[in-house]
Amino acid sequence: MISAEAPPLQRTGALIDVMNALPHKLRARGHEISVALPFYREIREKAAFKAKDTGVTVDVHVGKKTYIAGYLEGRSASGVQLFLIRCDKFFDRPGIYGEQGKPYEDNAERFIFFFQSRIGTRAAIDALAANSARPRLGGSAGASLCARAPSAIRNGANDPSPS
Repeated sequence: MISAEAPPLQRTGALIDVMNALPHKLRARGHEISVALPFYREIREKAAFKAKDTGVTVDVHVGKKTYIAGYLEGRSASGVQLFLIRCDKFFDRPGIYGEQGKPYEDNAERFIFFFQSRIGTRAAIDALAANSARPRLGGSAGASLCARAPSAIRNGANDPSPS
């Protein structure tokens, strides 16, 4: 699953309620669930929440610019596996969507980046499973992940193809 909000964030709206309950219920029914969300400052600053760097980085193209997405892994309080997508330019901010009642001017760019960065979530999962060296996906490696999109969709994985 991919969401802009999920625990361990403080409640910001109804979405966090759904993302707290749904993965937990699906796990209770025997499904293997992971949630990808941005690595916001609020999460990083929570002393009780522990996340480890997966070593996976991916080049993410937003318009004509390229940003690097890093992937961390942790667990929610209910035990759901979390993949946190890090790009400090977009997510190291005091607010999630804005400050003092005003949205960030680059919210569209931020969440396009977040949506496009899901390509690396599968690589982060694979790196953890294989306990492999620190892969960096870009160029042809990123393209090969995009080429796997139909297979990933059939297998229920995140769709790694760009939109």
